[in-house]
Amino acid sequence: MKIPKLRKHDKIVIRWIDSSAPAGIWFHEESVDTETPLEIQSIGYFLEKSKSQISICMGYHDDEIHGLYYIPIGCIIEITVVG
Repeated sequence: MKIPKLRKHDKIVIRWIDSSAPAGIWFHEESVDTETPLEIQSIGYFLEKSKSQISICMGYHDDEIHGLYYIPIGCIIEITVVG
């Protein structure tokens, strides 16, 4: 997917596919659902983009940030700027 041009602290919504695993329980192998990816929507403030990932935070003040996330570029479905 083509990443739109973003400016630092743009408020964005990122739709992306995340890895998942059952919560440490035993289950029958036949019940494994291999067809349903875990689609996530993350809302935050854009920080930067590298070749491999986009960095966002949940909040910022002056030069401090809170709730830092790294989302792999290859997992991103869509990015929307929201204001």
